[in-house]
Amino acid sequence: MKIGFISHELDEATLAFAVEHGFAAIEWAGFAHGAAAAGAVGLVERFRREHGLDLVALGTAVNPLHPDAGERQRAQAYLDELVALCPRLGARYVSNVSGWDPRQDLPANLRLLAEYYRPLAQRARQQGVSIVFENCPHGYPFPGGHNLAVTPPLWQMVFEAIAEDNVGLEFDPSHLVWQGIDCVEACRRSMPWIKLVHAKDTEIRRDCLTVAGIYGADWWRYRLPGYGEVDFPRLIQVLHEAGYDGLVLIEHEDPFFEGERRLEGLLAGKRYLDRSIVP
Repeated sequence: MKIGFISHELDEATLAFAVEHGFAAIEWAGFAHGAAAAGAVGLVERFRREHGLDLVALGTAVNPLHPDAGERQRAQAYLDELVALCPRLGARYVSNVSGWDPRQDLPANLRLLAEYYRPLAQRARQQGVSIVFENCPHGYPFPGGHNLAVTPPLWQMVFEAIAEDNVGLEFDPSHLVWQGIDCVEACRRSMPWIKLVHAKDTEIRRDCLTVAGIYGADWWRYRLPGYGEVDFPRLIQVLHEAGYDGLVLIEHEDPFFEGERRLEGLLAGKRYLDRSIVP
């Protein structure tokens, strides 16, 4: 198990920072394509060859089941583009949300997911690429965004409906904490689908929660690993016991380590995870 991070930039400084501090991989969530991605190919190849730094995934959050035909076509074309870019950049995963059509009920959406993602997964497999869904609701209260794969029962339905072995879960425990879900037990039960893991924590502000309740404001916030409720040593133990030997990617959305302290936050998260991951 190795540690990487999610970056919205893919430039020399970012890759050099990753190498200097012992990160193994990056997921690029810059939503870039075309000329920007083509320009990064040589840089990524050089850092992989000279330093062993891996670009593991291309991340986005688009809705390929959007009710508007134009939006739907643009999202589907973009996902095709990312799948085609992966081999050029040496990436093995395209990360997205599942998407959904709010006009349809759950059974209808599951059929739409299968109809869209099965052919996409088959095309991706030919490129050596897998599709992963992060379990981020992208809207609150649910359903408010464009992701169906947000809780263990729902993502089980999604993956059983699509039924392709290169479609799975990018497991993020932080989104489960504020829903009241045991993220460690959810991980244990979901190992057959987990292909990548996010390291992001959630702090529960009980001083706000006990006054305003779950419909109040600011009673939870995302934090770096070790600053919230997630028991990462137990989570890492579950991953170890299940034979997971993939990447743990730090996703930085911590308000206390933004601006000039952003890189300091990534390093704090890595130091904490280094103590939890047994070689």
